[in-house]
Amino acid sequence: AYARAGYADEDRPGPLDFAERLRREGAPGAEAAARAVELYLRARFGGEAIGEDGRAEMADALAEARAALRAARAGRRELTTTGGRA
Repeated sequence: AYARAGYADEDRPGPLDFAERLRREGAPGAEAAARAVELYLRARFGGEAIGEDGRAEMADALAEARAALRAARAGRRELTTTGGRA
């Protein structure tokens, strides 16, 4: 979703690097996306059992990041269709 929103990187950084870049650039939903990445990496590669609570938190973080991206895209479309007037 972030790639479609213009946050793709030719270098294909790892997920932590990409999350940091989103934060640095002030991408919509960057904090939520970083939280989802952190939880995923802890579970997948850290051997940590995040359990149902962790999975629910990850799903919530992903939903929040997606909603922020959708809202930002909708705002840009609104500005485009109104000639820059909100």
